[in-house]
Amino acid sequence: MMKLSSFLLCATFTLTAANLTAQPGPKAQAGPATVNLGAAAPFAVLGGTGVTNAGGATTITGDLGEYPGTSFTGFPPGVVIGTTDIGNTAALQAQASLGTAITYALGVKCPAGQKIPCVLPSAELGGLTFTPGVYIYAGVATVSGPVYLKGNGVYIFQFAGGLTVKPGGTVVLTDNATAADVFWVTKQATLGSTDVFYGNILSTTSVTFTATGSTSPVTTLYGRALAETVVSFAATDDVILPVSTSTNGNGNGNGKGKK
Repeated sequence: MMKLSSFLLCATFTLTAANLTAQPGPKAQAGPATVNLGAAAPFAVLGGTGVTNAGGATTITGDLGEYPGTSFTGFPPGVVIGTTDIGNTAALQAQASLGTAITYALGVKCPAGQKIPCVLPSAELGGLTFTPGVYIYAGVATVSGPVYLKGNGVYIFQFAGGLTVKPGGTVVLTDNATAADVFWVTKQATLGSTDVFYGNILSTTSVTFTATGSTSPVTTLYGRALAETVVSFAATDDVILPVSTSTNGNGNGNGKGKK
């Protein structure tokens, strides 16, 4: 956990909200190199000490794993459309790859020529448009409205305090942006009542789906929920691994996934 805080707090850039939003219409950029997920790539959900489902028919499209723990509950009624690896070698290797991926992602610097400043001036991301690049916030980032990701390339968000997706928070992919190329690297992530969220959540602690309700699914994540400790679901949620059409091992494809 210290590696997350110490890296992000050392940023010395300053900017204002006007700097972030007053950019000309962005063109697609390559952004940074992708984050290689290695043995964790086949997993839609990966926990360390626990994976729990309290909400009913949560559906995981992709592999589900846990290591070193074996506290795996709520499946069934939850459904895994893929392989379930609990406390075995595959899960161990996936957790090792996750740790490597997090360390790498936190070490990625702002690409030369990135037009939107790397260091974010405020916690709220809702309403903002990003092009491929690296974005840093030292506290808890929040998403209360649509976040627009524009352009084909890699997006790396580094959040020291955490990521909180509030009701109405969502991600909108445009101009060939893909879920597989979006990385939310954070201490912890909480997804509340939201329709659709895109990207790979890489957490040094937990990924928590907190919303409850009768809508099925309450939240759909096109991407991955990968945590070094716990992944938990409170309602009927879907996590869908992105379709792979490339050779980088991260499932780059149509930006969504398939059931």
